[in-house]
Amino acid sequence: YSKQCSCGHCTKSAFPDFVKSPVSYGANIQSLVAYMSTRQYLPVERMHEFFREILKVNLSEGGICYLMDKMSKKAEAEHLRIKAAVMQSKVIGADETGANINGENHWYWTFQNPEYTFIGVHKNRGYKAIMDLFGNNFENATLVTDCWTSYFKTNAKNHQMCTAHLQRELIGLSQKSPL
Repeated sequence: YSKQCSCGHCTKSAFPDFVKSPVSYGANIQSLVAYMSTRQYLPVERMHEFFREILKVNLSEGGICYLMDKMSKKAEAEHLRIKAAVMQSKVIGADETGANINGENHWYWTFQNPEYTFIGVHKNRGYKAIMDLFGNNFENATLVTDCWTSYFKTNAKNHQMCTAHLQRELIGLSQKSPL
């Protein structure tokens, strides 16, 4: 590693032993990449621009993807713990929303209880996605959902419609047929 002072003197030193490559990003950069991706939903190109223009860190798009993959692997055990906690719930809320990932349609499936939210990604919006993500693991739970047919195919102790969806339906009906 070297750094040249404005006076022209160049100071050189060896990389620390734990640095295994000529480029290494620490915990702060790794965490920031994970946060920008999973909480701010920034695409890789915009993250690259942010690091380059704002932080003056030359982090390539490939480097960002590498760090996202690395952070994903670090979070895998916690993700599975959250899934298990949701599966043990007596009441589970579920919903899905579409997303474009690299030009292809995918679905973010959300299953939650008052304490935890599990989100899984699947290319399918139907019953297959629920089975792939959870299997028949709702037999002790009331599954609270919208009217999407796939939820009602799911083996659950009870099925309940989401109050917000019911209210939306009632408002729509009252607007179509005023008294």
